[in-house]
Amino acid sequence: MFAGSAIEFLVPSYVGQIINKFRELNFEGDGGVYELLLQWIVVLVLSSICSFIRELLFGITSQKIGRSIR
Repeated sequence: MFAGSAIEFLVPSYVGQIINKFRELNFEGDGGVYELLLQWIVVLVLSSICSFIRELLFGITSQKIGRSIR
């Protein structure tokens, strides 16, 4: 749960960096827009995986609690 939330804090940073690179017209090369977009996609995929695991664990736990209450 902590990892997913921590990763989501990186998103505004990437958006700001990408906007700055667009203003500089730096699309390719080291630290260009394309590289930043690829890194951002990786961050979003990792965040999605962490969120999926969190929801899966909460779902399994709530099902077990509901079953034990019955």
